[in-house]
Amino acid sequence: MGRAHILQRDQVDISEYCLKEEYIVEEVRRFEHAVLTARQQLRAIRDHIPPATAADIAAFIDTHLLMLEDSALTQEPARLITERRCNAEWAVKIQRDALVAVFEEMDDPYLRTRKDDVDHVVNRMQRILLNQGPMRHEVPIAGCGATSCWRMTSHPRIRCSCNITASRRSRPSTVARPHIRRSSRVA
Repeated sequence: MGRAHILQRDQVDISEYCLKEEYIVEEVRRFEHAVLTARQQLRAIRDHIPPATAADIAAFIDTHLLMLEDSALTQEPARLITERRCNAEWAVKIQRDALVAVFEEMDDPYLRTRKDDVDHVVNRMQRILLNQGPMRHEVPIAGCGATSCWRMTSHPRIRCSCNITASRRSRPSTVARPHIRRSSRVA
Protein backbone atom coordinates (compact mmCIF):
# COMPACT_ATOMS: atom_id res chain seq x y z
CA MET A 1 0.00 0.00 0.00
CA GLY A 2 1.21 3.47 -0.85
CA ARG A 3 0.42 6.89 0.53
CA ALA A 4 -2.93 8.51 -0.10
CA HIS A 5 -2.95 12.10 -1.27
CA ILE A 6 -6.01 14.32 -1.11
CA LEU A 7 -6.49 15.67 -4.62
CA GLN A 8 -10.07 16.83 -4.48
CA ARG A 9 -12.91 16.52 -2.01
CA ASP A 10 -16.10 14.64 -2.86
CA GLN A 11 -17.93 17.59 -4.38
CA VAL A 12 -19.40 17.88 -7.83
CA ASP A 13 -19.20 21.34 -9.41
CA ILE A 14 -22.79 22.36 -10.14
CA SER A 15 -23.86 25.49 -11.97
CA GLU A 16 -27.38 26.79 -12.46
CA TYR A 17 -28.68 27.32 -15.97
CA CYS A 18 -32.01 28.83 -16.95
CA LEU A 19 -33.49 26.74 -19.75
CA LYS A 20 -35.46 27.92 -22.73
CA GLU A 21 -39.06 26.72 -22.59
CA GLU A 22 -38.57 24.29 -25.50
CA TYR A 23 -35.86 22.38 -23.59
CA ILE A 24 -37.76 21.74 -20.35
CA VAL A 25 -39.36 18.44 -21.40
CA GLU A 26 -36.00 17.21 -22.70
CA GLU A 27 -34.33 18.23 -19.43
CA VAL A 28 -36.91 16.30 -17.38
CA ARG A 29 -36.24 13.26 -19.57
CA ARG A 30 -32.49 13.71 -19.04
CA PHE A 31 -33.08 13.79 -15.28
CA GLU A 32 -35.30 10.67 -15.43
CA HIS A 33 -32.61 8.91 -17.47
CA ALA A 34 -30.03 9.79 -14.78
CA VAL A 35 -32.26 8.23 -12.09
CA LEU A 36 -32.67 5.08 -14.19
CA THR A 37 -28.93 4.89 -14.89
CA ALA A 38 -28.11 5.35 -11.19
CA ARG A 39 -30.45 2.46 -10.35
CA GLN A 40 -28.80 0.28 -13.00
CA GLN A 41 -25.32 1.12 -11.70
CA LEU A 42 -26.26 0.31 -8.10
CA ARG A 43 -27.90 -2.97 -9.11
CA ALA A 44 -24.76 -3.92 -11.04
CA ILE A 45 -22.60 -3.11 -8.01
CA ARG A 46 -24.86 -5.18 -5.76
CA ASP A 47 -24.83 -8.09 -8.22
CA HIS A 48 -21.02 -8.13 -8.26
CA ILE A 49 -20.43 -8.11 -4.53
CA PRO A 50 -18.36 -11.21 -3.75
CA PRO A 51 -20.30 -13.90 -1.83
CA ALA A 52 -17.83 -13.80 1.08
CA THR A 53 -18.53 -10.09 1.67
CA ALA A 54 -20.58 -9.08 4.70
CA ALA A 55 -24.34 -8.93 4.09
CA ASP A 56 -24.59 -5.35 5.34
CA ILE A 57 -22.80 -4.12 2.23
CA ALA A 58 -25.63 -5.36 0.01
CA ALA A 59 -28.10 -3.79 2.46
CA PHE A 60 -26.20 -0.50 2.15
CA ILE A 61 -26.58 -0.63 -1.66
CA ASP A 62 -30.26 -1.59 -1.26
CA THR A 63 -30.78 1.51 0.90
CA HIS A 64 -29.44 3.67 -1.93
CA LEU A 65 -31.69 1.88 -4.40
CA LEU A 66 -34.70 2.57 -2.18
CA MET A 67 -33.76 6.24 -2.10
CA LEU A 68 -33.90 6.24 -5.90
CA GLU A 69 -37.51 5.02 -5.64
CA ASP A 70 -38.51 7.84 -3.27
CA SER A 71 -40.47 10.74 -4.77
CA ALA A 72 -38.27 13.21 -2.89
CA LEU A 73 -35.43 12.30 -5.27
CA THR A 74 -37.40 11.21 -8.32
CA GLN A 75 -40.37 13.56 -8.62
CA GLU A 76 -39.42 16.74 -6.79
CA PRO A 77 -36.40 17.55 -9.01
CA ALA A 78 -38.57 17.04 -12.11
CA ARG A 79 -41.09 19.51 -10.68
CA LEU A 80 -38.29 21.98 -9.96
CA ILE A 81 -36.99 21.70 -13.53
CA THR A 82 -40.45 22.47 -14.88
CA GLU A 83 -41.39 25.26 -12.49
CA ARG A 84 -38.03 27.02 -12.23
CA ARG A 85 -36.83 26.21 -15.75
CA CYS A 86 -33.51 25.17 -14.24
CA ASN A 87 -31.11 22.47 -15.38
CA ALA A 88 -31.42 18.98 -13.89
CA GLU A 89 -28.14 19.23 -11.98
CA TRP A 90 -29.35 22.36 -10.19
CA ALA A 91 -32.77 20.86 -9.41
CA VAL A 92 -31.10 17.82 -7.84
CA LYS A 93 -28.82 20.12 -5.83
CA ILE A 94 -31.78 22.14 -4.55
CA GLN A 95 -33.56 18.97 -3.46
CA ARG A 96 -30.37 17.54 -1.93
CA ASP A 97 -29.92 20.71 0.12
CA ALA A 98 -33.52 20.50 1.37
CA LEU A 99 -33.17 16.83 2.36
CA VAL A 100 -29.80 17.33 4.05
CA ALA A 101 -31.23 20.25 6.06
CA VAL A 102 -33.88 17.89 7.49
CA PHE A 103 -31.25 15.32 8.52
CA GLU A 104 -29.01 17.99 10.05
CA GLU A 105 -31.83 19.07 12.37
CA MET A 106 -32.32 15.57 13.79
CA ASP A 107 -31.35 15.04 17.42
CA ASP A 108 -30.11 11.48 16.97
CA PRO A 109 -26.43 11.46 15.86
CA TYR A 110 -26.86 8.26 13.84
CA LEU A 111 -29.87 9.62 11.95
CA ARG A 112 -28.01 12.87 11.34
CA THR A 113 -25.30 10.91 9.51
CA ARG A 114 -27.88 9.49 7.08
CA LYS A 115 -27.45 12.74 5.17
CA ASP A 116 -24.28 11.07 3.89
CA ASP A 117 -26.47 8.49 2.11
CA VAL A 118 -28.37 11.31 0.41
CA ASP A 119 -25.03 12.77 -0.68
CA HIS A 120 -23.84 9.44 -2.09
CA VAL A 121 -26.99 8.97 -4.17
CA VAL A 122 -27.10 12.60 -5.31
CA ASN A 123 -23.40 12.57 -6.23
CA ARG A 124 -24.00 9.49 -8.37
CA MET A 125 -26.90 11.22 -10.14
CA GLN A 126 -24.86 14.41 -10.59
CA ARG A 127 -21.94 12.50 -12.11
CA ILE A 128 -24.32 10.87 -14.56
CA LEU A 129 -25.92 14.20 -15.49
CA LEU A 130 -22.48 15.77 -15.99
CA ASN A 131 -21.24 12.83 -18.07
CA GLN A 132 -18.75 11.94 -15.35
CA GLY A 133 -19.83 8.34 -15.36
CA PRO A 134 -21.08 5.78 -15.34
CA MET A 135 -18.18 3.91 -13.86
CA ARG A 136 -17.90 0.62 -15.69
CA HIS A 137 -16.28 -1.41 -12.90
CA GLU A 138 -17.22 -0.34 -9.43
CA VAL A 139 -16.74 -3.28 -7.09
CA PRO A 140 -15.53 -3.64 -3.51
CA ILE A 141 -11.76 -3.98 -3.21
CA ALA A 142 -10.95 -7.48 -2.03
CA GLY A 143 -9.31 -7.64 1.38
CA CYS A 144 -9.74 -3.94 2.09
CA GLY A 145 -12.07 -4.40 5.03
CA ALA A 146 -13.76 -1.04 4.48
CA THR A 147 -17.32 -1.39 3.30
CA SER A 148 -17.12 1.61 1.03
CA CYS A 149 -13.83 1.17 -0.76
CA TRP A 150 -14.44 0.84 -4.48
CA ARG A 151 -12.08 0.25 -7.37
CA MET A 152 -12.96 2.15 -10.54
CA THR A 153 -11.32 1.26 -13.82
CA SER A 154 -11.85 1.35 -17.57
CA HIS A 155 -12.10 5.11 -17.84
CA PRO A 156 -9.20 7.08 -19.33
CA ARG A 157 -9.57 10.24 -17.23
CA ILE A 158 -10.47 9.09 -13.72
CA ARG A 159 -8.71 10.12 -10.58
CA CYS A 160 -10.08 8.92 -7.27
CA SER A 161 -10.40 10.52 -3.87
CA CYS A 162 -11.87 9.42 -0.56
CA ASN A 163 -14.46 11.38 1.33
CA ILE A 164 -12.46 12.23 4.45
CA THR A 165 -15.24 14.15 6.16
CA ALA A 166 -17.27 11.04 6.95
CA SER A 167 -18.26 10.35 10.52
CA ARG A 168 -17.58 7.13 12.41
CA ARG A 169 -21.09 5.90 11.58
CA SER A 170 -21.08 6.72 7.87
CA ARG A 171 -19.42 4.93 5.01
CA PRO A 172 -17.07 7.18 3.01
CA SER A 173 -16.94 6.64 -0.72
CA THR A 174 -14.40 6.74 -3.46
CA VAL A 175 -15.50 8.97 -6.29
CA ALA A 176 -14.48 9.22 -9.94
CA ARG A 177 -13.63 12.70 -11.19
CA PRO A 178 -13.28 12.79 -14.97
CA HIS A 179 -13.61 16.03 -16.93
CA ILE A 180 -16.85 18.00 -16.84
CA ARG A 181 -18.94 18.63 -19.95
CA ARG A 182 -21.41 21.48 -19.58
CA SER A 183 -24.79 21.68 -21.22
CA SER A 184 -25.28 24.09 -24.10
CA ARG A 185 -29.05 24.27 -23.70
CA VAL A 186 -29.22 27.48 -21.73
CA ALA A 187 -31.35 30.54 -22.22
